[in-house]
Amino acid sequence: MDRRQAYERNVLSSFARLAGRRAPGISDDEHDGEVRAQAIFYNALDHFRTKVADAAPLTELRRGALDDLLAGLADTTPDRRAWDEAIAEARRYG
Repeated sequence: MDRRQAYERNVLSSFARLAGRRAPGISDDEHDGEVRAQAIFYNALDHFRTKVADAAPLTELRRGALDDLLAGLADTTPDRRAWDEAIAEARRYG
């Protein structure tokens, strides 16, 4: 989007807010998709973590690698609150 388009979108959004309508943003379907994606992702992640934690004590050979995997997941997992904020921001301003 070039500067002119961004300016025009900002002006239109301002008028929409003044008129009491929600500014253009993501559609209800897109919003619902984001919420479903979160639910699927975090459910699968919790299940995966549980299974890895269950497996780790059963192996002496790879326990360290499994512990490292769990630690890496903790460091790289998308933050749920930040994802929620991104959805809310997209909902408000598109």
